[in-house]
Amino acid sequence: MLEVIWLLLKSALWASLPYIIGVFLVLFGIIFGIICIVKSSNNRKLAKKTFIIALSAFVIGIVCVFVTPYIKRQISYSEIEKIGPRVDATLDSDEFEYNGVTYVRDYFSMFDGDPNGEPKFVIYYTNMNLYFQVYEVKTVRGDVCYWVDNFPYCYFPKDSLDEIEDYYKESAPMEIYAAVYDQGNVKSRDEYEKDGVFDFKRIDIDRELFDKINYNYGQNLVELEITDELERYYIYGSTADKIYSTNKIRVAVIGDTVLWDFLDDRENGIIYGYTIDPENEKQIREALKKVYG
Repeated sequence: MLEVIWLLLKSALWASLPYIIGVFLVLFGIIFGIICIVKSSNNRKLAKKTFIIALSAFVIGIVCVFVTPYIKRQISYSEIEKIGPRVDATLDSDEFEYNGVTYVRDYFSMFDGDPNGEPKFVIYYTNMNLYFQVYEVKTVRGDVCYWVDNFPYCYFPKDSLDEIEDYYKESAPMEIYAAVYDQGNVKSRDEYEKDGVFDFKRIDIDRELFDKINYNYGQNLVELEITDELERYYIYGSTADKIYSTNKIRVAVIGDTVLWDFLDDRENGIIYGYTIDPENEKQIREALKKVYG
């Protein structure tokens, strides 16, 4: 998400830079024009030079403010045409229209993968002169939604948004994955596999158990001494289409104890975490052991 924010900030700065320079040159030209008028009574030769500088700055500034955005738009249009159809939108809007259907961005989705195939169209943010490729993604229940490159969220048909959101949050089949905790940045499963650092492996825990633990932990915070047998993992759930993913939770296993959402205090050799019901604890421990040994 931070990468997306940085990309937008950098693009916004670059898009507005000619405008800022243009405004500065226009002001510079006006100020020098005033100086020219003042100097003309005393030194006509100097006033003429000042006038030329002022007029040049003013004209260049006007070009930057009014002409440059037009040129940049035309360049963007030609680049977009090479990729696919263009859909116009504004960056501050949560929706766009495509083929007569209004699609809305909803923050319940956290797309955690790479789309297949070529981009379906290109979304062009008219107020920032930015454009991104858009891919079609089929949901597990057969709906069509769209994922904008570099954004974590998907766009869904506005008329059926509530129904789709309820389905994903309450009953969509979910696969549970785990990976050895490396203390690094939390990335998507695909990014880890591409980097070759380690891959997330599916473990035999169903969504009902995962949701039950994830939504109800926090009642039994314990403090344990870090030992050599301590094992740390990321564990998270994701639908098969990767549209809906939970936050990656840190899980530690110490002997027969499973700590849900742990925190290391390495300096003092202590680990904190929440314990869970013995029956659920056993299922998680056995599922991790089956995959990781």
